[in-house]
Amino acid sequence: MINRMIKGRIVKIMAILLGGVVTVITGTILGKLYDAKAKEMEWSAYRMKEYFSDTMSENCIICQEKYLYGNEDNLGIICLNERIAYHVGINRYDDYGRLIENKNTSMQMLMVPAKGEGKGVQITTNTDRGYASVDISLGDKKIDMENAVEHCCADCLNILMEEHYSVEPYDIIVLNYKTGDVRLLTSSLRSFMTGDFYVTCEPRCFNGEEEISEMDLVIVYCPERYE
Repeated sequence: MINRMIKGRIVKIMAILLGGVVTVITGTILGKLYDAKAKEMEWSAYRMKEYFSDTMSENCIICQEKYLYGNEDNLGIICLNERIAYHVGINRYDDYGRLIENKNTSMQMLMVPAKGEGKGVQITTNTDRGYASVDISLGDKKIDMENAVEHCCADCLNILMEEHYSVEPYDIIVLNYKTGDVRLLTSSLRSFMTGDFYVTCEPRCFNGEEEISEMDLVIVYCPERYE
């Protein structure tokens, strides 16, 4: 009889302990989901506002890049938080802006190491085959709206943000020099077309971490084949 009572109490204690563990685990999971949903709702509410900026067009990094390379059928990568732009020259042009159509078997590489919280960028371009790979270590990952307002004019800022209603984007912009189209990258974006370019996006985690720390892009120049 005593043994039964002891066993019964042990079972109750184990049930209570297991229930507590389940409660803690469930609470942790629900807490993360709640935080993610709250952040999404906060971003959605923030996005519904119209963006205002006192930055003039001549000081807007997007407008500046369009002015410099507007005649080229190429893309640019802009890191908005840091106000840095990288030219991806899949199509080659001479000093007078004329397209160079001669064969070129060499590959071009640009490597900028990360400094502090900044981004590291590596761009490898094959002009003969018409593609480029871009590897970006994210650094300060999400867009900083104070910097965005400071670095963009109101027109570019509103065009830039018009597609992002529920997913907070990174501060990485893909700019099509020829069409003027801009696209902010997000953790959920996997591919998109801009003009005659097809861009794939692969977010990666570093050393088994859960948080995305790198973004790899493959850019392919693929104009229409038939008239």
